[in-house]
Amino acid sequence: MQNFANDKGNQYLIQTAKERPNPNLQFQILSGNEIDGKTISQQFSYMHTFERGDKRETRIQFAQTKRTWLKLNDIAQNEDLLIDAILKAYRSEHIKKIIPVLEEALSTFKKIKRLREKQKVLDPEEEVELETINLVINDYGLFPDV
Repeated sequence: MQNFANDKGNQYLIQTAKERPNPNLQFQILSGNEIDGKTISQQFSYMHTFERGDKRETRIQFAQTKRTWLKLNDIAQNEDLLIDAILKAYRSEHIKKIIPVLEEALSTFKKIKRLREKQKVLDPEEEVELETINLVINDYGLFPDV
């Protein structure tokens, strides 16, 4: 519906450009009293604009060019919306494929954490490993779906 309204507006640009200036007619009657008697004065004027050169054709051509540009601009906007929708769909599918991998990684880290916590004595490397795993698990906790 929006394109139809825009097309009607664009067509109006061309119709307006094709118009010629209207002539202007004026008629005045002045009456009054003077010492010599009653006076009546009449004045008639006709003004018409004559366009020299190709002013009208240039206006029409400009309106047609503007109409074409507006149509192309609408098409470009529609294409941008379509590309954006396709990219969002692609990202959504990509995320759907990554979620199971993230879930598996999280469960693996939780298993390693349980194993390390069951050990009674941890050497320094294993303590660092446990702390790192805790950080990783907390980071995975930022994703509620995982």
